[in-house]
Amino acid sequence: MCSGESFQLLCVVPQNNGGGFNHPFSPGTSSSRLCRKSSYRSLTKTVSGLSSTPERNTQSRVCVAIVAEEGGEFQGGDKEDRATTINHEKDRPDSHLEDDVRTWEELLADAQHRLRDQHQQSVQFEMQLLDRDTELANMWSSNEEEFQRQRAFQESELDDVRMQAVDLRAKTTQVQRDHHRDATQVQARIVEVNNKEAEYNKNEKRIKELEFER
Repeated sequence: MCSGESFQLLCVVPQNNGGGFNHPFSPGTSSSRLCRKSSYRSLTKTVSGLSSTPERNTQSRVCVAIVAEEGGEFQGGDKEDRATTINHEKDRPDSHLEDDVRTWEELLADAQHRLRDQHQQSVQFEMQLLDRDTELANMWSSNEEEFQRQRAFQESELDDVRMQAVDLRAKTTQVQRDHHRDATQVQARIVEVNNKEAEYNKNEKRIKELEFER
């Protein structure tokens, strides 16, 4: 690309002027660095490092023009050729930057797509939870109604049993009273019979004594 033992490396770095970028050769918007062949490697490393700095992410442009130095002038062209070359370098899109932008756009689109999917899944899950809660509420209401119905039925049956027990207890008490009365009457009748029998025996003995006296 260059001939001669020495060459000149011009590194132009446009500065970010708020919302845009100035022309690479506008005053105060670029910095140039002149180096000899012995310092080419360190300068190349510096220029390469610029592509990974924040200037690259803010769409800065690094224009490097390597021109041969011979008698203080460029070989193979005049100032117009140099300006044309620099303009071409300036206008040429940064393929690395475009790749990065495209990659980030794809990542952003993928993240948005996954976010939408997760949102839809969350909505579906919430709807399922709502349906489940409604089903459980209906089931609980139905079970509660059935429980109340069974409880009322059992209480009614229990009341009937209580009434029957009261009636049976009353009847039993009456039977006991009747039995006691009958037993008392029987006992009195027995006493009466015994008294009459004793009187009969006494009378019979008296009769025998009278007959013997005759």
